Amino acid sequence: MQSIIDHLKLYRSAGYTEDFRFLDGRLQGIRQGRFYTAEQLDIIEVKEIRYEGEDAYFVLYAIQTDEGGRGTLVLSIQHPFFTEVCTFLNQIGPFKPKEPFAVSGV
Repeated sequence: MQSIIDHLKLYRSAGYTEDFRFLDGRLQGIRQGRFYTAEQLDIIEVKEIRYEGEDAYFVLYAIQTDEGGRGTLVLSIQHPFFTEVCTFLNQIGPFKPKEPFAVSGV
């Protein structure tokens, strides 16, 4: 079973180098410091990660910005703002990959 770190390494090797976090009702690219509204983002891929025997459930989002930047957001159901983050992500719109996503091992 692959860990979250293993999944993140694979996405990073495919060019998803930004790390996103939810702050003040928007996503912020931690490396660049830029904030994004839902209209400025596309969800390219969604990966659910569950660990059997543990109460651990994560969702890894591969996200592309309107400027072409790519990164990931990892969300745990135990996140204190889980509902807020999900509401924001639902505003991005239907899942529409801009290009076929093929990361070996993901």
